[in-house]
Amino acid sequence: LYPMVAPIRACKGTIAGLNVNSAASWATSVIVVAAMLTALMVKDLGSVNTFNGAMSSAIFVAIVPSAVGLASLDFRASGRLTLATLLLVGMAVAACGIIFSDNYVDQLKCFLQV
Repeated sequence: LYPMVAPIRACKGTIAGLNVNSAASWATSVIVVAAMLTALMVKDLGSVNTFNGAMSSAIFVAIVPSAVGLASLDFRASGRLTLATLLLVGMAVAACGIIFSDNYVDQLKCFLQV
């Protein structure tokens, strides 16, 4: 939990009108309550893993590289088009990961006889 709140604790001044210690306490409470509600509501960890994988692929493969490239690198139009394509295709793949979340175990057939 501490690494999730560490950026708030490292801030100087106020955050949303709260001092740093109060903001960190609120953030800790929100994280704990969100984890508790998720644990109470979700009965199948497979769906959590599927959603987590799809969101991770969207963030780490599509959104962050595209945003960093578009914001900080000086590209010509073709480079910007390439990064925009990466963003759109990555988001589409993540959406497919969320929509098609079943692994279709009942349809698997092994053709190799050992």
